[in-house]
Amino acid sequence: MRLNKDLALIALSTILIYAFIFAIIVAAPTGIGEIGWEVDFSDISNWNSGGVDSFTTNGGIATITGSSKYCQVVTSGFSSNLDQYPLVEIRIKVVRYESKYYIRFEGEDTEGKSRHIWWEEGALDDLIGTDDWVILHANIKEMAEEAKDYWRHPTAAINATKVAIVSYSLTNTHHIEVDWIKTYNPTIIEEAKYWLDRSSPETLLTPLCIILAVSGIIFMRKGRLIYDFKEKLSKLFVATFIVYLIVAAVVASHNLETARRIIDYTFWLLVTGALLSIIPTGASEQID
Repeated sequence: MRLNKDLALIALSTILIYAFIFAIIVAAPTGIGEIGWEVDFSDISNWNSGGVDSFTTNGGIATITGSSKYCQVVTSGFSSNLDQYPLVEIRIKVVRYESKYYIRFEGEDTEGKSRHIWWEEGALDDLIGTDDWVILHANIKEMAEEAKDYWRHPTAAINATKVAIVSYSLTNTHHIEVDWIKTYNPTIIEEAKYWLDRSSPETLLTPLCIILAVSGIIFMRKGRLIYDFKEKLSKLFVATFIVYLIVAAVVASHNLETARRIIDYTFWLLVTGALLSIIPTGASEQID
């Protein structure tokens, strides 16, 4: 049947496009865009410490040791705009010792009021030492928005102005090495990788579902072109496109977490709507 061949060709073409784009994104080097604020620990004179036995640097890597339950080092006096430089990268090694560690940013809102950019169980909280070097990445702009809700701040931080490296140990033994901390803006490839990393299967399959559903409407009934929304497109299917307008507005406001959730819900609306739209409801017109 011609209809089946058309739909199969559309499905195959869409899948190949998906595969090509994903292959480029996954294979391409991530890279870092413009750096906002960076500390390479060649100088630690601007850092304060608490509960530590020693805090030293060899000119490039800082070493922190301690023998109490908590220890921390803190630096401030910088300002990194979260809109311009939303991402942070940290290279760190924490020796296990039954300890957890935390990278906690503080910031200021538009009026210069102090705001947290962290919360319990946030992206850079409750991390476990592995005895090996790791490179941590986080979106501190998104963290600022989520911290606003967690701490019930009226406004979110727009600038990062302070960062603390905190360690908690049940054995009262700490050994931390830090190579660098930097805020930066992402390259296009890194933004794409970050999106793929955080997206659910529903989010990734939604565009495919749209293409197949619309194609099915256009080609069903042996080529009969149908625009009869009352008969063939359920109210649910129409509502799906209205939801997509909301998604566009949410994405435009940079609330990506909410956008992903709405896209996930939209996926299931599309699936349901597509199924309802192709259920025969009457005699169809035959086109030779």
